[in-house]
Amino acid sequence: MEMDKHFLLVTFVFSSASFLKDCLFISAAADLQGGDQPLMPDNSIHPIFVKTHVQIENSMADRSEITVHCKSKDDDLGVHNIGAGESYGWHFRPNFLGSTLFFCGFNWENKHVVADVYTYERDYGRCYKHCNWIVDETGVHGLNRHGFADVWYKWEINSFNDHNGYFIFNEEN
Repeated sequence: MEMDKHFLLVTFVFSSASFLKDCLFISAAADLQGGDQPLMPDNSIHPIFVKTHVQIENSMADRSEITVHCKSKDDDLGVHNIGAGESYGWHFRPNFLGSTLFFCGFNWENKHVVADVYTYERDYGRCYKHCNWIVDETGVHGLNRHGFADVWYKWEINSFNDHNGYFIFNEEN
């Protein structure tokens, strides 16, 4: 009986090592392929092996600055002022469970909006490795992997005057 336990343990270790080696090979091949398209059309590469980049670009025609504050459940990326024609971004690997979420509060003049800029459920197939967002006078627009805006958050007028008109995340948001 003791010999069977060791045999099963050794078999499991070698099987796991082989699986991980195959996953790392697939991940390396995906990185070498480049571009926005997944290596396999059915997205069978697990997301923890694919680095995702979120990019937010200020496309205000009036050349005004926007303020953005992005967070996830685990990470507060801080408040950033993005000048006209400039951008701000970060990268991450989605979690194993497929529940990764990043959201941002955007401020412009007397307007604000809170947008989910990455949710695994919506974005793994939609924008895959590059999730780009454009901010303009009409709101915040998410671009799919083909460069078309398919998600839109409209500006809301601020109804408060604290924090100099800026929407600040706190424990209640």
